[in-house]
Amino acid sequence: MTKKKTKEKNVSPPKTKQKATQKKSSMQPKIIYGMMLFVILAALGLLGYFIVVKLLEPTNLASILPEEQTVGFVTVDIYDLATNGNLPADYMYSPESIESTVAMYLGQESFDLAQEWFGGQAAMAMLMGTNQETSSVYFFEYSNRALATDFLKSLTMPEEEIEKTDYQGTTIYSYPLGQNFSATFAGSYLVIAEEISDLNLIIDTASGDSSSLKSYSYYNKVADNLPYNATAITFWDIKKYPNIAESYVPIYEIVPESLISPVLAIFPAFGAAMQTSEDGLYVQTYTAVEKELLGGNSYFSFPDKYRANLAQYLPEGEAIFWGGHDLYSQTQRLLEIFNEFQESAGVIFEAVLRAKAQEYFGDNISLQYDIYPLLENEYALSVYIDEEGNKDYLCMLDLVSKDDKLIHIDTLKKGFLEQQIYSEPYVQTYTLEDGTTGKEIVADLAEILSSDLTYEDVDITMFYLSNEETLGYMTLFANTFAFSTDLDILKHSIDLMKGPDGSLSASTDMDAINAIMRSADEASYINLEDFRDSAMWGMDFFSGFSGISSTKNVFDDGVATFHLLIQ
Repeated sequence: MTKKKTKEKNVSPPKTKQKATQKKSSMQPKIIYGMMLFVILAALGLLGYFIVVKLLEPTNLASILPEEQTVGFVTVDIYDLATNGNLPADYMYSPESIESTVAMYLGQESFDLAQEWFGGQAAMAMLMGTNQETSSVYFFEYSNRALATDFLKSLTMPEEEIEKTDYQGTTIYSYPLGQNFSATFAGSYLVIAEEISDLNLIIDTASGDSSSLKSYSYYNKVADNLPYNATAITFWDIKKYPNIAESYVPIYEIVPESLISPVLAIFPAFGAAMQTSEDGLYVQTYTAVEKELLGGNSYFSFPDKYRANLAQYLPEGEAIFWGGHDLYSQTQRLLEIFNEFQESAGVIFEAVLRAKAQEYFGDNISLQYDIYPLLENEYALSVYIDEEGNKDYLCMLDLVSKDDKLIHIDTLKKGFLEQQIYSEPYVQTYTLEDGTTGKEIVADLAEILSSDLTYEDVDITMFYLSNEETLGYMTLFANTFAFSTDLDILKHSIDLMKGPDGSLSASTDMDAINAIMRSADEASYINLEDFRDSAMWGMDFFSGFSGISSTKNVFDDGVATFHLLIQ
């Protein structure tokens, strides 16, 4: 984006009466991203969501897992999932699919032979050796140990005899020829691992010779903040295996990994629990915060809780909704943490935010004086997808007192209108000197212009390019700032001042959010049906559900998220 030198005043704005004739710019999503520049900060709260999607899979298991070597574990009660869940058989985490996976690890083509001794729970734990390499250990609850032992013996090849060795009074079973794993019994589990040394660790822990995961303070902190009667539970020691966090933190797109990695040290452990219900699946996560690294101070604490008041002005039918409040305070606290651990990370992060703001609103724009004051209260962002797959956006900010914020909005508007951008690329055909024709892809440098219109006594500013491409529409009503890429959506939002019918707040989507809202600091909803045929990440996991509502609670020593996957 470059500064404009002149502004043509004689360019007519595109007509707004017939929606079909408007040409929408490919810049529209970028405009929204500019308006909601700091929403990326709230994405840190999705860390728990991304991890649980990757790992989601009740438990005395922690009592036999070694404290020092356990990176993490995931355990699921297959029988509870089958009894109380309502997942389709072809879903990747249906009871049938999990049973097939269990059978595979047991070296079987089907689960039939294991059913006579299997007790319902299956688990996987990751251990880390002294060489920092990880290995997997599998646990299968048994209801009849004698039958489980007979099952192990049945896995031998013809004329092969199972090999038995004694370790600390416990038998370890191995296969000289047929299987590439060894097995033992610990607690209420049949335990299988490729390395006998891993089984030795489990035996030492089960016998009390080594401390168990239940001695680990951060495991207990996470476990105490999750339900104990869950269908599935996972725990991850981020300190031992930071890659699990580093792989899913969107902020790496802004700040280099080498600078932000030290900051992630304040998040030592993560856990999640899943419960089945008639509505779908409830998932609760908890990410611990190491307050000692923050000098004993809180990670973050909201003085007020999120109320989703802007939902009354958001039209229903959204594909995505995301709302929260006080991004300004979150930004400041995040920068404080950056500066405490890696000052250069904070400097770079704020510099990138400032550069982005100046890209959209000019070099004279100030984060501190022009943008941050608009982010002190509630915000909301909705995405709408039409039948052709086109996306439109609606961004709203609660100004509380409109008159106090007008100067900041006018500054942003003025700065935005002083920019120039390139139009959407198109193919240009031209004739060469020898008479032949050539083609090239070009884009014209266009000015951003504005015009005013009125709807229901509400003034609306339309932004468009000098080539008549529409960028979006801005207005102020009910102490609320609103920007949309579609005029009809904005008009509908204005209509909702008369009553909630047709709004997100009166929809079943909001019911799904309210089911887990409690005292949330942030909430979101995704209509998965709108992304069924898309390449959106995680759609295989979400294939058994129609929608997902999520909320986040920030405490002084941790971050909790709640999710309802709706069938």
